[in-house]
Amino acid sequence: RANVNGDWFISNSWFLRPIALEAYRDKFQNIDLRVSYSFRPGYFIIDNKRTSWSVNTGAGYQMTRFITVEAGKEDKKQNPVYALGTDFGVEITKDIDFDFYWDFQSVGKDAGGYLQHLETGLDIELISDFDLSVMFVLDHVSNPVASENALPEKSDTRLVVGIGYEF
Repeated sequence: RANVNGDWFISNSWFLRPIALEAYRDKFQNIDLRVSYSFRPGYFIIDNKRTSWSVNTGAGYQMTRFITVEAGKEDKKQNPVYALGTDFGVEITKDIDFDFYWDFQSVGKDAGGYLQHLETGLDIELISDFDLSVMFVLDHVSNPVASENALPEKSDTRLVVGIGYEF
């Protein structure tokens, strides 16, 4: 999954996100490549030194290419997309941050239906500029597209643990 976003602030709370681009692959969901573009206005509900919480919504376009499909089905879908998202972060202590990110996309039933992506977890400062990151990730598809052999599970969950260095 790769995301590129660009925000243009209209005021202290309101922003426009003219570029919300995502490229995604998931062999377990039978997705060879899914590219989404959307335009999303948004609003900061809270934005201070300790806490940040924003919401956004918009519309766009999505192209999905599947690895394999059942006989007689198309392996590529192009759909309009309606998107909704939220991003929340709070500094629990000087060394521990909590993050919560959720993105929802509604596309045609034949391209997956309702798509949800959730990331939540903690960033813990270990020493100096090194952080330990522990994240729970959930990807959910309401109508997975069957491959020629099987129907993928609706939900894919992961626990990601990593070490990061901040420049």
